[in-house]
Amino acid sequence: MELTTQQQTAAFLLAFLLGIALNLLYLCFSVSGELLSFNKIHIFVSDIIFMILFFLINFLFAIAMTEGRLRLYVIIAELFSFLLLHFTLSRVIKCTIIIVIKKISTIIWQFSCRFGKKISDNIIKCSKLFKINKKLKKN
Repeated sequence: MELTTQQQTAAFLLAFLLGIALNLLYLCFSVSGELLSFNKIHIFVSDIIFMILFFLINFLFAIAMTEGRLRLYVIIAELFSFLLLHFTLSRVIKCTIIIVIKKISTIIWQFSCRFGKKISDNIIKCSKLFKINKKLKKN
């Protein structure tokens, strides 16, 4: 059975959105690789994982939207949106994410430096009190 025009239009528009989502997934892999400073083996493994996820998402999309048939308009919409976002906003989004993550990590680091010593001192005091209470109960 052939797909109706409404189904084809929905598949096209959803493929366009899927291309954007896959580009954001690619950005996540890219940012994690940049922040964690992966070596070549880690990058290779993350690329393989990305390709497998890319394939599975496209496969499930094809089953759900086009009855498992490969449609050229779906491939064009997905590829166009992926490349459009990749060559226009991708760098801005990537730099923004990296800046935000670095700011958050510095805030967490400053918080842990200020309050970490106080918390660890309190834990040590509590453990000493606990040991004293154990000795008193034994007597």
